[in-house]
Amino acid sequence: VARNIASSFATIHEHGHVVGDVNQNSFMVGRDSKVVLIDSDSFQINANGTLHLCEVGVSHFTPPELQTLSSFIGFERTENHDNFGLALLIFHVLFGGRHPYSGVPLISDAGNALETDIAHFRYAYASDNQRRGLTPPPRFIPLSMLPGDVEAMFQQAFTESGVATGRPTAKAW
Repeated sequence: VARNIASSFATIHEHGHVVGDVNQNSFMVGRDSKVVLIDSDSFQINANGTLHLCEVGVSHFTPPELQTLSSFIGFERTENHDNFGLALLIFHVLFGGRHPYSGVPLISDAGNALETDIAHFRYAYASDNQRRGLTPPPRFIPLSMLPGDVEAMFQQAFTESGVATGRPTAKAW
Protein backbone atom coordinates (compact mmCIF):
# COMPACT_ATOMS: atom_id res chain seq x y z
CA VAL A 1 0.00 0.00 0.00
CA ALA A 2 2.78 2.45 0.96
CA ARG A 3 4.61 1.76 -2.30
CA ASN A 4 1.43 2.32 -4.29
CA ILE A 5 0.69 5.60 -2.51
CA ALA A 6 4.24 6.75 -3.33
CA SER A 7 3.82 5.64 -6.94
CA SER A 8 0.64 7.69 -7.30
CA PHE A 9 2.43 10.78 -5.93
CA ALA A 10 5.32 10.16 -8.34
CA THR A 11 2.91 10.14 -11.28
CA ILE A 12 1.38 13.47 -10.21
CA HIS A 13 4.85 15.00 -9.74
CA GLU A 14 6.12 13.69 -13.11
CA HIS A 15 3.38 15.76 -14.77
CA GLY A 16 4.45 18.93 -12.94
CA HIS A 17 1.53 18.95 -10.51
CA VAL A 18 1.34 18.87 -6.71
CA VAL A 19 -1.19 17.00 -4.55
CA GLY A 20 -1.23 19.93 -2.12
CA ASP A 21 -3.94 18.94 0.36
CA VAL A 22 -2.27 15.72 1.47
CA ASN A 23 -4.13 13.86 4.22
CA GLN A 24 -5.39 10.42 5.20
CA ASN A 25 -8.54 11.00 3.12
CA SER A 26 -6.60 11.73 -0.09
CA PHE A 27 -6.83 8.18 -1.43
CA MET A 28 -8.74 4.93 -1.41
CA VAL A 29 -7.20 1.46 -1.27
CA GLY A 30 -8.70 -1.50 -3.11
CA ARG A 31 -8.70 -5.13 -2.01
CA ASP A 32 -5.74 -5.70 -4.30
CA SER A 33 -3.78 -2.85 -2.58
CA LYS A 34 -4.17 -0.58 -5.60
CA VAL A 35 -4.38 3.07 -4.63
CA VAL A 36 -6.69 5.65 -6.18
CA LEU A 37 -6.08 9.30 -5.41
CA ILE A 38 -9.31 11.16 -4.66
CA ASP A 39 -10.11 14.74 -3.70
CA SER A 40 -8.23 15.84 -6.82
CA ASP A 41 -10.14 19.13 -6.98
CA SER A 42 -7.55 20.48 -4.52
CA PHE A 43 -4.48 19.48 -6.55
CA GLN A 44 -2.16 22.30 -7.61
CA ILE A 45 -2.20 22.05 -11.39
CA ASN A 46 0.22 23.62 -13.85
CA ALA A 47 -1.69 23.67 -17.14
CA ASN A 48 -0.14 25.30 -20.20
CA GLY A 49 1.72 27.84 -18.09
CA THR A 50 -1.26 28.66 -15.89
CA LEU A 51 -0.85 27.65 -12.25
CA HIS A 52 -4.02 26.67 -10.39
CA LEU A 53 -3.09 26.78 -6.71
CA CYS A 54 -4.18 24.46 -3.94
CA GLU A 55 -5.56 26.81 -1.32
CA VAL A 56 -6.56 24.29 1.36
CA GLY A 57 -4.71 21.94 3.67
CA VAL A 58 -4.91 19.82 6.82
CA SER A 59 -2.65 21.15 9.58
CA HIS A 60 -1.55 17.70 10.80
CA PHE A 61 -0.14 17.01 7.31
CA THR A 62 1.32 20.48 6.70
CA PRO A 63 5.14 20.60 6.74
CA PRO A 64 6.93 22.49 9.53
CA GLU A 65 8.02 25.35 7.30
CA LEU A 66 4.37 26.11 6.40
CA GLN A 67 2.83 25.76 9.87
CA THR A 68 2.94 29.53 10.46
CA LEU A 69 0.89 30.36 7.34
CA SER A 70 -2.54 31.67 8.25
CA SER A 71 -3.88 30.67 4.82
CA PHE A 72 -2.77 28.88 1.66
CA ILE A 73 -4.53 31.45 -0.53
CA GLY A 74 -2.03 32.70 -3.12
CA PHE A 75 0.68 30.30 -1.89
CA GLU A 76 2.53 28.07 -4.37
CA ARG A 77 3.26 24.60 -3.01
CA THR A 78 6.24 22.50 -4.02
CA GLU A 79 6.94 18.83 -4.53
CA ASN A 80 9.01 18.95 -1.32
CA HIS A 81 5.89 20.02 0.60
CA ASP A 82 4.06 17.00 -0.85
CA ASN A 83 6.99 14.79 0.12
CA PHE A 84 6.42 15.68 3.78
CA GLY A 85 2.77 14.60 3.56
CA LEU A 86 3.73 11.47 1.66
CA ALA A 87 6.27 10.49 4.34
CA LEU A 88 3.55 11.05 6.92
CA LEU A 89 1.11 8.81 5.05
CA ILE A 90 3.74 6.08 4.78
CA PHE A 91 4.51 6.43 8.50
CA HIS A 92 0.78 6.04 9.22
CA VAL A 93 0.58 2.90 7.09
CA LEU A 94 3.64 1.29 8.69
CA PHE A 95 2.84 2.29 12.27
CA GLY A 96 -0.90 1.76 12.53
CA GLY A 97 -1.98 5.37 12.15
CA ARG A 98 0.49 6.80 14.66
CA HIS A 99 1.69 10.36 13.98
CA PRO A 100 5.49 10.87 13.98
CA TYR A 101 5.16 14.09 15.99
CA SER A 102 3.05 12.53 18.74
CA GLY A 103 4.69 11.12 21.82
CA VAL A 104 5.77 11.70 25.40
CA PRO A 105 6.71 15.34 26.06
CA LEU A 106 10.02 16.05 27.78
CA ILE A 107 9.67 19.84 27.88
CA SER A 108 6.77 22.01 29.00
CA ASP A 109 5.59 23.26 25.60
CA ALA A 110 5.84 19.89 23.83
CA GLY A 111 2.85 17.63 23.35
CA ASN A 112 0.21 20.35 23.72
CA ALA A 113 -0.59 20.87 20.03
CA LEU A 114 0.43 18.72 17.11
CA GLU A 115 0.85 21.79 14.89
CA THR A 116 3.36 23.30 17.36
CA ASP A 117 5.31 20.06 17.59
CA ILE A 118 5.44 19.83 13.79
CA ALA A 119 6.54 23.48 13.51
CA HIS A 120 9.38 22.82 15.97
CA PHE A 121 10.49 19.58 14.25
CA ARG A 122 9.72 17.50 17.35
CA TYR A 123 9.93 14.20 15.53
CA ALA A 124 9.45 11.75 18.40
CA TYR A 125 11.45 8.99 16.70
CA ALA A 126 14.43 11.17 15.73
CA SER A 127 17.90 9.98 16.65
CA ASP A 128 18.16 13.14 18.81
CA ASN A 129 14.59 13.10 20.15
CA GLN A 130 15.73 13.93 23.71
CA ARG A 131 17.01 17.28 22.45
CA ARG A 132 13.80 17.82 20.47
CA GLY A 133 11.68 17.38 23.60
CA LEU A 134 9.47 14.48 22.49
CA THR A 135 10.00 10.72 22.69
CA PRO A 136 7.91 7.89 21.26
CA PRO A 137 4.77 6.89 23.16
CA PRO A 138 4.62 3.79 25.36
CA ARG A 139 4.42 0.44 23.57
CA PHE A 140 5.56 1.95 20.28
CA ILE A 141 6.88 -0.06 17.37
CA PRO A 142 10.61 0.78 17.19
CA LEU A 143 11.92 2.25 13.96
CA SER A 144 14.78 -0.24 14.20
CA MET A 145 12.28 -2.82 12.89
CA LEU A 146 12.56 -1.07 9.52
CA PRO A 147 15.45 -1.33 7.08
CA GLY A 148 18.08 1.30 7.91
CA ASP A 149 17.51 3.24 4.70
CA VAL A 150 13.77 3.62 5.45
CA GLU A 151 14.54 4.80 8.98
CA ALA A 152 16.97 7.35 7.47
CA MET A 153 14.30 8.51 5.01
CA PHE A 154 11.92 9.26 7.87
CA GLN A 155 14.71 11.15 9.67
CA GLN A 156 15.28 13.19 6.50
CA ALA A 157 11.57 13.84 5.95
CA PHE A 158 10.67 14.91 9.48
CA THR A 159 13.68 17.00 10.57
CA GLU A 160 15.26 20.27 9.51
CA SER A 161 17.40 18.54 6.89
CA GLY A 162 14.26 17.87 4.84
CA VAL A 163 13.76 21.60 4.44
CA ALA A 164 17.44 22.36 3.85
CA THR A 165 18.31 19.59 1.38
CA GLY A 166 14.95 18.13 0.38
CA ARG A 167 12.83 15.29 1.63
CA PRO A 168 12.83 11.81 0.08
CA THR A 169 10.91 11.93 -3.18
CA ALA A 170 7.96 9.76 -4.11
CA LYS A 171 10.23 7.75 -6.41
CA ALA A 172 12.73 7.21 -3.57
CA TRP A 173 10.05 5.62 -1.39
